[in-house]
Amino acid sequence: MISLQIFEALPLFIMRTMVECFFGIGFIQYYHRIWVDFHENEADNRDRRMTLRLQLFILTALVGLFIQLCAIYYVHNDAAIMYINWALFVMLLPLLFAGFSKIEVGSQFLALVIAWYLQHRQNLFSPQALVGLVVFFGVAVFLKTRGEFFMRHWAAGIGVAAIESGLFWFTAPTLTAGGFYSAGEKTQAVLLFTCMLAFVLGYWLRQFQEDQRAREIERLADYERGSQQNSYAKHQHELESMFATVRKDHKGFIFATMDLDNFKQINTRFGHLAGNAVLIGVTTTINETLTRTHLKYRVFHITGEEFNFVFTDRTKAEAVTAITSCWQAIRKQEFQFEQNNIAVTSSIGVTEVRDSDRSINDVYMRADDALSISKRHGRDSIVFDKTVVSGSENLEKRLADYSYFGQGVYDIEATGQPKYYHELLLRAFDPLQKRWILPDSFELPAWMQI
Repeated sequence: MISLQIFEALPLFIMRTMVECFFGIGFIQYYHRIWVDFHENEADNRDRRMTLRLQLFILTALVGLFIQLCAIYYVHNDAAIMYINWALFVMLLPLLFAGFSKIEVGSQFLALVIAWYLQHRQNLFSPQALVGLVVFFGVAVFLKTRGEFFMRHWAAGIGVAAIESGLFWFTAPTLTAGGFYSAGEKTQAVLLFTCMLAFVLGYWLRQFQEDQRAREIERLADYERGSQQNSYAKHQHELESMFATVRKDHKGFIFATMDLDNFKQINTRFGHLAGNAVLIGVTTTINETLTRTHLKYRVFHITGEEFNFVFTDRTKAEAVTAITSCWQAIRKQEFQFEQNNIAVTSSIGVTEVRDSDRSINDVYMRADDALSISKRHGRDSIVFDKTVVSGSENLEKRLADYSYFGQGVYDIEATGQPKYYHELLLRAFDPLQKRWILPDSFELPAWMQI
């Protein structure tokens, strides 16, 4: 009987679903645009930010309640289902977004409480309504705390939509101020809401991923512009000031210069933005590693793939240990860009201030000479003055250090996921990590290839 009531007017059901979907897509796009404008433009003046905050509140709590009240008091047939679903969608939507104050979150839940009261006035204190109320708001709290997860996982979002709409409609009385709702009409309401969320979240998930991709590209481009603006002259002035201070106070001064190995190959193979992603990842890895050492340090990203480290009032052993930790952390890390995991190694030259040094340039030149020795020793090593302190001193690539590994290529969309191809993966053995890793260079000598 219920299924007959639902599908005897299937064209009308499809039309309502389409209308709800188009409304949902337009609303979520407009709401997200205002949310981004508010949360990512913190430099705006206070009045503008307050206006945006008020717009977010009006778009959800007030607009949602207004739609529901109009549906209850002015639409006295099953068409009210569509409007009430719109209201429920509008009031649940902000739970997917983060960055709201406690007062704003409280107002979002208060709007849902009022919406629940308007729909359940006739049986508000019945056992099924009370149990439904508790479960409904329990799911809403879970939705609020895991909003980004549901924005990224379509199936989970559809499941929550079905649960929330089911609790909202099936616990409501048959006779309300808005009219009479049979079991079939309630089922239709749940299906309408679930179909709307399925379409809207499916469309929005794609838009959200494209938006994230665009923001990542913008972030990488901004990083490059920022690194260009941080001129060498500015770093030089700061280094000269630090050098003068440690000479005056007779404190230790350890200086290191680091260069990422074969970095131009990364730009050539994966693109310039991939290179910027690696630079951001390396900078983050260095800072996280050095923060754990609790040493006083400064890191300068000079240009491109070159970094400088400064340790003041620390012994040679302490500084070298910290630098070695950074070197190891970088070579163990794979930096992600799109679908690529990019491995990189570094060469580092280290020195300490001497009594004979007259300026920071004397220190810099000695560290640069140590870096040149590191590169002549096959890269991926640390040299303190003229001594290799980490890495291999072997200049020649050995055949035993390389191996091919076979890997199947499967069609995961076909039944049984059949294997269609095999591919060979070249890997190099890292004796320090004692594992096979992606080689820093694929340029093997002819005799090794044969």
